[in-house]
This record gives sequence, C-alpha cells and structure tokens, in this order.
Amino acid sequence: MMTTLPLIIAKEMMSKLLSFTSDEEIMSQSLLSSLGFKEEELKRLQQTAEMVQALLFYVSAKKRIQWNESVRTWLKKLNDVAYDADAVLEEFNYEILRRKVEINRKIGEVCQQFPLKITSINKSLDEIYKQGTQIGLVRLQGVKSLVANVQHTQIPPTYPYVDDSKVWGREAEVSEIVDQLFFRENDEDLSFMAIVGIGGLGKTTIAQLVCNHDKVVRHIDETIWITVSEDFDVIRILNEMVQSLTGKNPRLSNVDEIVKNELGGRLKGKRYLLVLDDVCNQDPDKWDCLRKTLLGIDTSGGSKIMVTTRSQHVASMVPHFSIYNLGRLSLKESWSMFKQRAFADGGATETQNMLDIGREIVKRCWGLPLATKALGGFMYSKKSETEWRLILRDCLWYLTDTNKVLEICYEHLPSSLQHCFAFCSIFPKDFDLEKSNLIQLWMALGLIRPPKNIDWSMENIGNNYFGILYFNSMLQYAKKDEFDSITSCKMHDLFHDLAQYKSNNYCSNLEASHLNADSDVVHLSLISSLRGIPKISMKICSRLQTLILKGDLDGKLLASFKCLRVLVLENYSITELPDSIEMLKYLRYLNISKTSIFVLPNNITKLYNLQTLKLRWVHEVPENFGHLINLRHFCFGSIVESQDCMLIGIGRLTNLRTLPFFTVNRDMGCHIEELGSLDNLSGDLTIFGLEHVENCGEAKCANLSKKSHLRTLRFCWATPRLAMQFRNDERLNNKVCNDEDVLEGLEPHSNLRGLTIESFAGGKFPSWMMVESQPSSLLSNLVKIRLSNCNGCEEIPPLGHLQYLKVVKIVGMGNVKVIGAEFYGKHAAGGGGAVEVTMFPALKELILKQMPSLEKWSEAVHQSSSMSVFPCLQKLKIKMCSSLKTVPSHLPLLRELIISGCNGFSYFPINLQASIFELSISGCPNLSCLPNNLKTLVKLHLEDCNNLTNIPCLPSVSEVSISGCTKLIGLSTLTQVFPLRGGNFILKIVVS
Repeated sequence: MMTTLPLIIAKEMMSKLLSFTSDEEIMSQSLLSSLGFKEEELKRLQQTAEMVQALLFYVSAKKRIQWNESVRTWLKKLNDVAYDADAVLEEFNYEILRRKVEINRKIGEVCQQFPLKITSINKSLDEIYKQGTQIGLVRLQGVKSLVANVQHTQIPPTYPYVDDSKVWGREAEVSEIVDQLFFRENDEDLSFMAIVGIGGLGKTTIAQLVCNHDKVVRHIDETIWITVSEDFDVIRILNEMVQSLTGKNPRLSNVDEIVKNELGGRLKGKRYLLVLDDVCNQDPDKWDCLRKTLLGIDTSGGSKIMVTTRSQHVASMVPHFSIYNLGRLSLKESWSMFKQRAFADGGATETQNMLDIGREIVKRCWGLPLATKALGGFMYSKKSETEWRLILRDCLWYLTDTNKVLEICYEHLPSSLQHCFAFCSIFPKDFDLEKSNLIQLWMALGLIRPPKNIDWSMENIGNNYFGILYFNSMLQYAKKDEFDSITSCKMHDLFHDLAQYKSNNYCSNLEASHLNADSDVVHLSLISSLRGIPKISMKICSRLQTLILKGDLDGKLLASFKCLRVLVLENYSITELPDSIEMLKYLRYLNISKTSIFVLPNNITKLYNLQTLKLRWVHEVPENFGHLINLRHFCFGSIVESQDCMLIGIGRLTNLRTLPFFTVNRDMGCHIEELGSLDNLSGDLTIFGLEHVENCGEAKCANLSKKSHLRTLRFCWATPRLAMQFRNDERLNNKVCNDEDVLEGLEPHSNLRGLTIESFAGGKFPSWMMVESQPSSLLSNLVKIRLSNCNGCEEIPPLGHLQYLKVVKIVGMGNVKVIGAEFYGKHAAGGGGAVEVTMFPALKELILKQMPSLEKWSEAVHQSSSMSVFPCLQKLKIKMCSSLKTVPSHLPLLRELIISGCNGFSYFPINLQASIFELSISGCPNLSCLPNNLKTLVKLHLEDCNNLTNIPCLPSVSEVSISGCTKLIGLSTLTQVFPLRGGNFILKIVVS
C-alpha cells in the first residue's frame, strides 16, 4: 500500500486533535470554564483520537498491501469527520485571537456551541473506530510512543551544496547536437531538430546546455524557450515567443498581427534558436502551420528550432526533421552522479558495504539521471547500513519500473513533507514554483508546525523542506538571484504525475467546466475561460481550503468558503474585495496581486489568522490594520515615493517578516520608530522619506542594527526632483546637512548582504562604512553595494577589504575627483608587507557612471608580489565620466569592458593585464589606439571615436561593429586585422 493524501490528512488531523487536548494554555481551567467545556469530554476526545491514530499507524505499516474498497471508504469517512473537527478547532483558535484583539468583547453565540460540537466529534470518532475494527484494521500497540517519535523526528537542518549544473556523461552528446544543429551543411532557412528519449533521461537539461554552449552563444542573436507539453497551439506559441523577447505577453489572436507587429521587428535580420520543450503534438497540420508562420519572419537565415519529446512519432512530423536519440547513462556515469550526492559531506559513510549496496541501488535506476539523482539525494539522509538495505529491498521489489523507483523517494519522506510535495500538484506542469510563495502556502495550510523543543520559525522549516525536495530532485531547474539563493524551481513531469497520483484528487487544477460537483477536492485551482461566475457546488464550498480563482468573483458565493485558508484571485477586472471577505475567519493567505484592488476594506482587519497578504499596489491601509496580529508577510509591488504615508501603525505587527517599503512622513504620524518593534523583519527593505528624520537618535529608533534577518537595505532621501517642493520649507533647508547624522544612526546588522544609498546629501559616509573606524567592518558579509546620487561626497568609501563583495555600482557622485588608494582599503594605503593581501577578492562587476569630475583612478599604491587586486573582476562599465583619462592596469580576468561617453578618455595603460572577450567603446573622441594584447577578443564595438587611427590584430574576433570612427584605416586593411573564418564571422562597418 502506498501513502496517499487521504491517509496523510487523517494522521495529521489526529495529531492536531491530540496536540489540542494536551496544550496547557488551551486546557487552562479559566478558559475552559468560560467556554462551557467539560473536562471529561476533552479527555474522551484524547482517548478516541489515540485509538483512531493507532488504526492509522497500522494502515501505514502495511506498505505493500493494496487498499481494498472498504479501507478507502473508511478513510473517506474519517476525513469527513476530520474536516469537521478541524473546523471546530479553527473556531476555537479564532475565538482566542479575537479575545486578544477585542479585549472587552463578550463570548459569541458560536463559542457557546463548542461543548456540543466536541461531543458530536467524539461520537463520530467512536463510530469511525468501530467501523475500522469491523473491516479488519488492528489497533497498533505502543501508539503513544510512535506518535511521540513522529512529533520529535527532526528533518536534517541543512543539506550540502551540490553544483546542480554538473552534468555527468553528456559532454559528447551536447557537442554532437551543437555540431549537428548549427555547423553541418544545411540549405534550409529554418531547420528543425528533435531530442528524443523517455521521461527522466535529461532531455530538457541537454537542451539547456546546448543553449548555453559557447559556439551557440556566438552564433545566435536570440534564444527563445517555450514549454509546450500537451497544448500545441500555434497562436499561444507565437505569443509566448513575444513574451520571451519582451517580457510581456501581447495575448493577440491574429497570426499575421503577431508576426508583422511583434516578432517581425524584433527578429528582423537576426538568427534565433527556438526551443520547444516537452512536445506531444502529433498533428502534422499544426506543425506545418508553425513552420510556415516562422518562415514568414524576415530573419538573416540560419535560425533553428530544437524540440524535446518522448515520442519518435512527434519527431517525424516535419520533413527534414533531424533526430537525436538520447541514450541512458552508463553504469559508471550513474554511479558517479549517485555517489556525489549520497556520500556528500554529512551524508552516509563510505564503508565497503555501503558502497556495494549503493552500486546495487544504482543498477535499479536503469541509467536515468532523474532517478539516479533523486535516489542519491534521498540516500544522503540515510546513515545506517540497515536503512540502505531496506531501500535496496524496495528497489528490487519494483524490478524495472523506473516510476516506482521515484516513488521510493516519496514513500520515505516524513508525512508532513509528503503533504507538501503532493500539494504542488495544484499547479500546472512546468509552473515556476516561487520558493517564498510556496513556503507561505504550506504555512497557511498548517503543513509546517515547528517542534516545541526547537526555536525554529515556520519560514526556516519551510526553507528546509524546500531544500530537501530540491536535493532529492523532486524540485529542480532552479533559478537563483544575485545572492546565489534559489528563488524558484520547477517540478519534473514524472514527479508532477506522482504528486497528482498521491493527492488522490484532493488537489486539482482544471477548467471550471470540468469541475465535478461531487469531487473530494480540497485544494482547487480553477480557470474560468468564459465570462461569468464559475459554479461550485456547496459540497465543495463546505470543505475547500485552497482556492486559486482565475476568473470572475461572486461575493455571495465567497461567504460559503468558511474553511478557506488560501485565497488567490487573478482577474484584473476585480477592483474591490466584497464585504463577505470578513466571513473567511480561517484565512491565512490572501493574494490579490493580479487584480486591480488598491484599497483594502476595513473589515479585512477581522481576519486575525491572516499570515500573508499580497497586493499589486497599496495606497493606504485600513485604520485597524494593527489588528492583524498574525501577519508575517505583507507584500506589495510598489509604493509612491511622496509625502503620503500608507503604513500608519505598522509597528503593532510584531510578527511581520516581509515589508518591502516604508515611507517616513513627518505630518502623517508615520515615524521611523515604527520599524523599531519589527525585530523579525527579513529579506529586502526600502526606507523612503529619510529627509523627514531629525537626527541620529531618531534614526537609531528603527533598531536596524538588531535586525539580523534583513538581507538588503535601501536608504532613500528625496530626489532633487521631489526636493523642489521643499524649497520654501525652512525646516528642511536648515537640516540639509543632517543626512550624515541620520545615516550614522541607520547602522545595519553585520549580516547585511546588499546596501543601496540614494540621494544622500552629506559630505562623508558614516563610520560604520569606513574601515579605519571599524576594524571589524559591519559590512563584512556585503555582496552588493550601490551608491546613487550621493553628490555631496568627495570620496568613495573603502571597499577592497570586503571578502564577499561581488557587485559595486557607483552612479551620480559628481564631487568625486579621484578614486585613490583608500578605495582599495587600508592595506593598499598603508603597505602590503610580507603577508599576502587580496583586495576586492570576490568582485565580479564594477560600474562607474555619471561622475563628471572624476579625473583619476589610481592604482593600488603598494602593489607587490604579495598583493593581488581585482582577481575576479569580469565586467567593468564606465559611462559619462567625462574627465577620466584611463583605467588601472591590473584587471587579470576582465571579460567585458564598456566605456561610453567619456570625452577625456585618451589611452589604455601600456602594461594592461586583461583577458577581454567583449570590448565596447563609444563617445570617446580623444582615444587614439586600443590595447595591444587583445588576443582573446571575440566581440568589438566602436562608435564615435573620431581620433582612433588603428586597430591591433585581433585573431579571435568573430563579431565587429564600427561606426562614426572617421580616422580609422580603410576597409581593405581591416580585412587583414579581422581574418575571415567561414560563416560565423559578422562584420558591420559604417563610416560617417
């Protein structure tokens, strides 16, 4: 018997009942008596729940016995009772919260019904227990210890870092596909290629590697990726092509309009690679329509279509379709992949017995990368030889069924994680699962419950859950942010199929017309393609916990969803929340970010359980917003940077973790000390209106130095444009120079990873940014810093000592004349000595922009064999620095150099150390020659460099664009500088 969602839900509900009856606060005599509870009824509830729990453990223990119909029916009845019981507990919990907020309110009529409802639940559970024993279920002995073990089982807090970009044994295949697709003779203007193989072979991964291959990057102007699956609709594909190129889906319905108005202009004269992933279409007419449509785009020729599919028949749909059959991994390659994960640091010990068992397990993965990675990640958490032998036994049981091998990873997860995994089936295949959002949904549904004996937040446990699913390859294709943190993943089709099967129809994603009135669905994503209100039966309404509605909203129907925990509305025609929203007392997650709702009704403040609230924009919050005492994540897309304050009283929400923006306003009672009590803030925070903060003491009231979970901070004073309105404000004019004092008081915690300072009018930066005054820098963990429009400062703060700093952006510092030795840190200024010193050890990108007074950028003063500068710098951009004459010489790994609008730039250092791949110089009229050592240069762009007279030999260049360089030598000589090498060379010269 395999574990499906009905069994998991039943076990979780019994555990919840037992927790309820053992909670000391809930069981206090004063609270019980005020609600009319009888102690004997609660003891009876505990005993009955334990008896039913014992039967459930018996059912779970019989793993390979298929459920008969009587067991399925019994579980269904138990779940019906469980949902009724859950509703009573939710009412009870709401009453406790209401009393905390509405201190002097009397007990409501609903609360007076609690004792009767508990009695009813007891009777129902008694009957369920009797029915279970009648169909042969046995009460497993020692259930109390089993429950205790379940409740105290700890999931490993961390998993090792594994380079997920590492692909085993596929280098030859990737190279062969690249050569076959791009570099073999082909007269077709548009050629097709299919990568064919069974599910789990890694077709999508191979396609991604092809797209990122150096030869392809140089050959192709645009790469477009579309996941097709079963919906092969030409108009949809064309619209998504536009979305890939522009970021916006035009949702046009006319093919000619899409081609002429959207794709034609953006792809004209370009070569593109279109990837159609996971294609199932076997209709030749649709393929013919797509091919003819794409041929109608005026490109430069040589564009490619790459398809991944499980079907040989799909690959034969298009004439001249080149087919690449992807094979399985060898046993050696599979073993390397498995071993990397299973025996990573902190995992299983590499004894000979464990290695032997591991090799046998790998044989049962049948050369499938997905199964191998999944089992390797799963085995990491199994430390004993006994556990490994049990897994091997399960693998042998399933013989050659690879889908069942994946099921092993699911079956051995803790039940809470099984529920989290199965819930993901509510989303369509290939859906981007945003990490933070998914964790918030799990929290809202009660799938994350912190152990009582460990001080972990729900977010930390959810992050851990996500990490386990990712390490086990149940989530993959990760996207990462600038701090190398995973932001989203996708679920492989095979695992999505498994999640759907395990959800047992409790999770559904479907069109409104396909919704069955008798469905057992609990978590529903409903798409209403027709105008009008979708019809949902009262049976579904009464038990639904999640509703993602893509269509019109019926306010009256909304009141029927009394058990709803999660509500997501996606329809931009919705402009307001109905009054019935206050009826959703158990609601913990409300997402209206894809509507046109900008104002929240006051009755939303009665949703005391609400943990997550997401809006597109917010202009104001209700008067009693502080009543949302459980709110942890308040997310909104943007906020108007003006005097109007939107977040009065936000300081009462002491559980708040996410707050993207806060505006200080002197008139509206929105003071910076509101942030002082929000010690749990995490993620990214922008503070606007800092011109309204009086002094250092007031700034310290924000208590930023104690907010250890904040990842980035952005400090914003009024921009010069907005400052015009304060010109006649004597109070503000008298305090222009207090910016230094205020910034000093905004000292952050040392965990900070990103810092932005905008429109700071002070003459110097605070002590916490200066190495000399803070030997142990408060910015020691900084990864990215941006200084924008800090025009009062004459010096850039020292940054060279920061070992994790990867990105520095300095924009609009008009008073800086010299970037001196101080910029590199105290070692550069004070001598390197015999100790080896590296300055800017991790810096990869440096941008200097709009610095008109900058005349000199000095070398690090004490350069020696023991000193290294910019060892990792790959990208340097210098724009609109009109007085700067040259750059430092030591840039050993520089790959991309862009210099633009620098009128004074006249030469490169003779001893320039760099390995430049891409060089772009524009608007530099005083530059007469390029560096000599450009042997690695691949792309060259020169524009409006009127004094440039010659170019050195560039043996590796493949793309050149020259315009407006009037003194440059003639075209006949340029062909000697750029030796032509076949069809991959692009030369564009415009002399004017």
